Amino acid sequence: MPLEKILLCDESPADLAYVAQVLGGADCLLLTAYTGEEAIRIAKAEQPDIIFMESAMPGLDGYASYRSLGEDLATRHIPIIFINSKQQKAARIYQESLSASQRLRLLEWPQYEPAQQLFQDAFFAPSGLAALAEQANSPVLVLAALEAVYYYFSNQYGRLSDLHLTAPSELWMLAQTASIALLQEPKKIHPTVLPTLLSGIPCDLQPLLAACKDPQLGSRLVNEAFDGAVSLPSPFSPNRAYCQESYEVAPDLNCLRFTDGKQVFFLVQLLSTADALYFPVDNVFLVLAHINESHVKRLQEKLMKDFAKNVAYATSSNTFAGVIASHSRPSHFYYDVWPALFELAKEAPVLENLPTIIMRKDHDFNDPSLLFSYDKYQVLDSAEIGQIACGENKWFTHIGRHQHLSSRFAYELADHYLLDTVLQAPDDKALAKTARLTGCYPIVWLGVEGQKRCWLEQVEGYAYILNQLSLTYPNLGVIFDGWTMPFTPSEASLSEAEKDHQVVQNILKQLTFEPRYVSVVGETSNTKLVVGHKADFFISNFATGSLHISRLLAKPGFGHLSRTFSEVALRYAMHIHPNPHVYLLPQGYISDLADHADIRHDYLSYSIDKKSFYQFIAERLPTLLATGQQPAIRYFIEPSYSVTYDLRLHVKMATQGNVFPVGAGEDKVLELRQYPVDYLQRQLIYGTFPFGSAEKAGLPGDYLIWLRAPLPRVCYHARELTLMAAHQGQTLTISDVFKVGHKVLDNYFTRMLSGGFAVAFGQCTEELLAIAIGNLQNHFIYIGINEKPTESYDLLCQVMDWDRTLFATLTPIRYELNSSDFSDEELHLAKTMNSFDLRLYEAALEWFNNKLGH
Repeated sequence: MPLEKILLCDESPADLAYVAQVLGGADCLLLTAYTGEEAIRIAKAEQPDIIFMESAMPGLDGYASYRSLGEDLATRHIPIIFINSKQQKAARIYQESLSASQRLRLLEWPQYEPAQQLFQDAFFAPSGLAALAEQANSPVLVLAALEAVYYYFSNQYGRLSDLHLTAPSELWMLAQTASIALLQEPKKIHPTVLPTLLSGIPCDLQPLLAACKDPQLGSRLVNEAFDGAVSLPSPFSPNRAYCQESYEVAPDLNCLRFTDGKQVFFLVQLLSTADALYFPVDNVFLVLAHINESHVKRLQEKLMKDFAKNVAYATSSNTFAGVIASHSRPSHFYYDVWPALFELAKEAPVLENLPTIIMRKDHDFNDPSLLFSYDKYQVLDSAEIGQIACGENKWFTHIGRHQHLSSRFAYELADHYLLDTVLQAPDDKALAKTARLTGCYPIVWLGVEGQKRCWLEQVEGYAYILNQLSLTYPNLGVIFDGWTMPFTPSEASLSEAEKDHQVVQNILKQLTFEPRYVSVVGETSNTKLVVGHKADFFISNFATGSLHISRLLAKPGFGHLSRTFSEVALRYAMHIHPNPHVYLLPQGYISDLADHADIRHDYLSYSIDKKSFYQFIAERLPTLLATGQQPAIRYFIEPSYSVTYDLRLHVKMATQGNVFPVGAGEDKVLELRQYPVDYLQRQLIYGTFPFGSAEKAGLPGDYLIWLRAPLPRVCYHARELTLMAAHQGQTLTISDVFKVGHKVLDNYFTRMLSGGFAVAFGQCTEELLAIAIGNLQNHFIYIGINEKPTESYDLLCQVMDWDRTLFATLTPIRYELNSSDFSDEELHLAKTMNSFDLRLYEAALEWFNNKLGH
């Protein structure tokens, strides 16, 4: 049905005239008003079928008029649509005049500027907007919310009216009440596609990404914050983006809002100082560490429901109020937060000037006042932190660092400080527990789990192992470990601890001897460290379950984990086990829970045969308990093109991440002098460096090496050099490469093992060969032979006491010498230039066969 009455409210007579002209052919009566007040009067008197209103007018603007009309029983039923440009007004009104009810149901929104339209499409769910417009009996609330949130994300605060300030939270509450999905799911993206998906980013993102990945980012932001604000390289311009706002998102997020002109992004902090970058206008987030869609959705919701407070906060001058340093899980606290907190505390002026250190309630796994004699420490819940920030115009940054293999020594320093500090001030409870174990030997730390990723038969299994151990060790002492309690535990934490207490009680019921034991289930980290310091070895979950006893106390022992999780944990060196005598039960002993495709790898439970597990322990325990001094420093030499690069990964897995990759060259080994010897003794120094480098560094040790038949190696290396030259536009033959003078093609093994790289090309001697063979025979505890892979891996695992199954899929370099690929002259050159290596290789084979007993 055509409309009989249309009320158009616009301050511009020209626009009104233009619209009247366009509507000349429509079957309608056009009523006009120039002000909001006039529109209200006409609406009450004439009862129009629909009202079109300009939003920005002097006096009573469109949004205020809408509110007044909505509060009046006589006019609240009249639909209102906001319009802007003259052409848009005419076109929209003409369409509505032809089929108003249908147009309202379809809810065709105004077309904004491109950036605003892109934001609306990315951030809000269209179906949700339409449904909410129906719920509100008018699209005005929806339109006001759309505009308001966009203005906030583009720093256009001057365009926000009173209706704008209240609309987002009202719309959010309406959506919650009606169970309508209002917001689009944020999209997770990878750095390689980020610029193409973000409409407003013309700049290189690498400076921003590099800054976020800097291990010292937390410390740098704190030092900057003392001057009032922090900054990061802007992705929107060559400038820097600045921040003095932090949004606390319950229960565990701190989000910093950075601005550069009209552009905004959030630095999301969960565990580290930079876990994700969120770009709200495009509703995409770049994951740097630990954030997923659910975290960003919580930030979206926070920004909507507290919109007016957020705007007031963003437009205020806010003061830096300190750092947050906590997480809800002890493993993440000690891996992500603790090292950063320690590094920050080492800077005495920083700690002295820091307004406060905050840990959230139920997330406080240690006490900075104890560790650093810091008297401004606070424990607050998330609501209290948010009130201090937005309510008192303060802001915080969270500190934490990403775990990297290259930074493991930083963890060692932090952990040693923590342990030394705690052991110097034990509490009465810890001392009482340790006293009950006096006279026990050995003392075993037994980790139980009543939660995720548990050994399904742990009650029967641990009871069997303890019963068997008691037969050999009648003075056996037991420390039961489980849930770690924060200093201010919640009811949920207490409930989880009770699950582990029950597991312990069930184990005790199945023991056939009278055990001398204590339990640290449900105790704080510091109590666990004092009591665990008395332990001789452990049997525990290899992941979080061994955090205190293995990583922090560096005790030897036995770990277990699901097949799936152990593969991931070893491949990425996820857990620090500094003691070289920590054995992870091989995968062949483990059966993962059936039908686990939908279970996260770190939540997966598993089965272990108790008798097989005990036998694994019994075979190794005497040697483990007898271990006294640390082994010599071990150096693994990987000559170029002698072994598959995959060996590096498998060695990292076998050492549980305790590999120190030094790269190529003697100078890299010399740099090891900055580290304590006892630390290097617990690492495998891995790289391409000549024998004798360690002696020059004053760090002698045992050597390992992997060799390959010299002729295939040198020909393969020569061919690679021709390919490298081709990539640079040079044409070289194999003969050219051999004649250039590359020392790596001239008796490479002899040079490497004699320390003779300084000798000129073509000048190797019998003396150098004799030195190389002597070094090989007297200083190497292992030689791998590429042509004998199975025997080489067997010998490697025997010498290093490694799990052989970790090397089951590893294959050697498969390049075989094909004489047809080389001329007779080239083959003759290769043999002549490597005559000493051919003899050295024969000596290595003899050594190898003798080790195998052939």
